[in-house]
Amino acid sequence: MLGTRVIMLGMNQFPGEEDNQNEAEVIAVANHEIPMFWLLLFAASDIQLIETQGMAQDALESTSTKNYPILIARKEDAFEQLCARKNVLALAISDSDAQLMERWLTHLQQTEFPVLALDTYELWNNMDDPEQLYPDLENLLNILRDSLDVEGKTADAAFAQIKQTGKWQENNSIALAGFGW
Repeated sequence: MLGTRVIMLGMNQFPGEEDNQNEAEVIAVANHEIPMFWLLLFAASDIQLIETQGMAQDALESTSTKNYPILIARKEDAFEQLCARKNVLALAISDSDAQLMERWLTHLQQTEFPVLALDTYELWNNMDDPEQLYPDLENLLNILRDSLDVEGKTADAAFAQIKQTGKWQENNSIALAGFGW
């Protein structure tokens, strides 16, 4: 797993749109797993499969086409979702995590790109069972939806459900928000 990176990108458009002249900028980076604050931006419906045609894992492997998952959403939609989820979580998370989330949101707001994407290629490529990444992401995003997007659920109950996933590492800024931002 040495050097396994997950990258948050700002993009000028969705892949394959219009003139296919994609511009992208790295917004943040993480090692070995997807930070929880990044996941709060997305829903399971934001998972897309990208073909790896021509990308070989190493020189000895076939270059046959495979698909890996990315998360991609309009920045406006992702912010709306993050803000709604932040409002639920704010009552249950530590002060330092709440402050970090505010700094993360401010950082994301400063990008001028209208699309946010999470590139998982290296993570997918280095998994023992790469095909498991898609259902793992879908499951985790559904847990977030079921925990945070249900009216009437208390912040403590929502946060307890999220903590059960083992993905929320309190007061760990890199695990929660990545680095390089």
